[in-house]
Amino acid sequence: MRTLLLVLATLVVVAPRGLSAQGLRGVGLLVGDVESRQTRPREDDSGSRNGIVAGAFVDVRISGPWSVLAEAAYAQRGGRYPDEPGGGEVEADYLDMTVAPEWHLDIGFVGAFVYGGPTGEFSLRTRYSPNLASAYQNPAGQVLSATAGAGVELRIPAIYAFRLEIRHVEGLSPAFTGDAGDFKHRSTEILVRVGRHGP
Repeated sequence: MRTLLLVLATLVVVAPRGLSAQGLRGVGLLVGDVESRQTRPREDDSGSRNGIVAGAFVDVRISGPWSVLAEAAYAQRGGRYPDEPGGGEVEADYLDMTVAPEWHLDIGFVGAFVYGGPTGEFSLRTRYSPNLASAYQNPAGQVLSATAGAGVELRIPAIYAFRLEIRHVEGLSPAFTGDAGDFKHRSTEILVRVGRHGP
């Protein structure tokens, strides 16, 4: 993961002159806050747990206002169970890979955007309170989620761009199975993206 982020960080520094020739709209880094919880069919969600998301992205032009966003990020998810005897918490770290079509509205140096698409989440580490062991004893190695986001962008001549966005990540496949059934993730993320942009 460190190697991946190092390579993409290098692209942020050296890529601006090649953005137009390569058909790229932008390349950069992201960081943000994650508020996540665990969900089960016909049951109340867990309490929320806060974590971080950090990674890198590439935005590739398609046509007109459309582009494709490709992203790799480290994300912390999980949930809390304050009503359990003695309390309880589950934490799960993932490498997230997202590919999503993105639509842009640009007015001068300011823009807005929306996007949505699938996210593959690859488990890196799982931790849970001992009293939750029977419910979370079988973490999935891979999770399929759907991601949708929107935000605003400020472009500073001639090459830098700052983006602020909010997005929702909904687990489509179970992240855990156990005696209590299947658990899925549901997260809200607030992100800041910084990078280089094309013309």
